[in-house]
Amino acid sequence: MAGKQTINQTKEEMKRLYTIALAICVSATAFAQKRAAHITSIDSSATSVSLGWYAAAGISLSSGDGFSNIAYPSVEIGISKNNVSYGLNFGRRDFADHGETEKLDNYYVEAKAAASWPLGDVKTFLMGGFGTMLNTDHYLIEYGTGLIWSCIERTDFVLQLSNWDKSDYFSIGVVRNF
Repeated sequence: MAGKQTINQTKEEMKRLYTIALAICVSATAFAQKRAAHITSIDSSATSVSLGWYAAAGISLSSGDGFSNIAYPSVEIGISKNNVSYGLNFGRRDFADHGETEKLDNYYVEAKAAASWPLGDVKTFLMGGFGTMLNTDHYLIEYGTGLIWSCIERTDFVLQLSNWDKSDYFSIGVVRNF
């Protein structure tokens, strides 16, 4: 059937996605080690960070047929201190028009936590979350890893691989720290 993907094609797409993500992680780690090689001491005052908050926006992509069916947008607000973050994420299950008036159960809310570790110009992180589709009894779990690149003052760019509600996703996002 034209336009439909087989399970093997979907698996191959996910393998390619994970291979690319692994290459990015290895490259970032190597780059960070090269950049940090000249550091001979640690300034203890630089490791203590006061409580701050952040706002983020992103888009997550999975494998499948048609962008509107495999992508979901989200926004998040949260707090951070000493490389640990807690956030509340709100988003839509996809961009697809389901032929209905907009319903609350097209949206979800999720509580998230993440811990990050600096690697020179980037950070790596592990995250987990628990949420629900609104107006339903459907609950979801998310877990994953990713990279944070802080190239503009108080602004971070994020690449993330995660399993969200039993589906693998690749996400990109931008975070503004306040």
